[in-house]
Amino acid sequence: MKFRIKYSGGSPTIDWGDEVVTTVTTTFTSHTYEEHGEYTIKIYDYVTDIKSFDEIYTAMMKSVTTFGDLPLKGLTDTFRYANNLEFVPSDLPSSVTSLIRTFSDTNASNDAFSNIVNWDVSNVTDMSLLFSSARISIDF
Repeated sequence: MKFRIKYSGGSPTIDWGDEVVTTVTTTFTSHTYEEHGEYTIKIYDYVTDIKSFDEIYTAMMKSVTTFGDLPLKGLTDTFRYANNLEFVPSDLPSSVTSLIRTFSDTNASNDAFSNIVNWDVSNVTDMSLLFSSARISIDF
């Protein structure tokens, strides 16, 4: 099973959750797991935007529990096509200014997105196509 991440900013260290840890110097990275299963992926160090995973890999994502201390500026396409998503963090980092297509084309359970009603988006300046073609229903 392979998982791919695209990001911008810095050279993060990624703990793939299977005792493999890598430091990445390119904007695209991937990891192949020897066995199918659930893995917790942790990203450390300086990353400013967790960008578009592609549809195949985003569909594998089940939850993002925290954005941690990453100095994120954007979540471009981060949860796009995340149809199996069950949980997103309840706090949006105050450094985030862009949510372009963050939830586009998503058809996950409404419960997965219940936490975003708590997000403080006062610093966000671009929400273009935030929920474009998404099939979710949230009361804000």
